[in-house]
Amino acid sequence: MKKPGSKPLHMLPLFQTLDDGMYENGWPRRNAERPEPRPYRKGDFPNAEIYYQKTLSLPTFTEPDDNDIIVHYAEAFQKVYHNRYELLDYEKKEKNAI
Repeated sequence: MKKPGSKPLHMLPLFQTLDDGMYENGWPRRNAERPEPRPYRKGDFPNAEIYYQKTLSLPTFTEPDDNDIIVHYAEAFQKVYHNRYELLDYEKKEKNAI
């Protein structure tokens, strides 16, 4: 498991410049709420950024014999879920020990 490979769209290079070669008048970065075009910045879409920070990316299982590993992933998620309070207590104790 890892962070998703794709960042929120507004953080991709295409949206970080006004000189993208596609739009001449600043659209879609200019609208009634933002009359002057500007590149999107971190914080423009906080919900997308929070979602990205809290999301895990799982491998893409495409082979017929991947069923066993999928079952192992499911069991691991269940184990974490069933022990979540113990894990949270452990995390608190670790933070207090520092």
